[in-house]
Amino acid sequence: MQWLGISIPKWLENDLIHSGDILAKSMDVCKGIFAELLQYASEKGIPVGCNIESVAIRKDEIEASLQLVRDVQQMFVATRA
Repeated sequence: MQWLGISIPKWLENDLIHSGDILAKSMDVCKGIFAELLQYASEKGIPVGCNIESVAIRKDEIEASLQLVRDVQQMFVATRA
């Protein structure tokens, strides 16, 4: 992310660097952030959406972004049930 000019908190950078699987940890962080935003927005009646895209050429990262889309869709559907 930093090579794209995006800054992240130092604690998060450390969590990612020291995780056994940076990609899995990144996915968990993304899903956690979206879950928090979705819960807040649902409580306040605020429409919410997100954009997920892969900027990598590695197959596992592209597949992870597709899985993230599915996971976010499931979270969204669960709040509507």
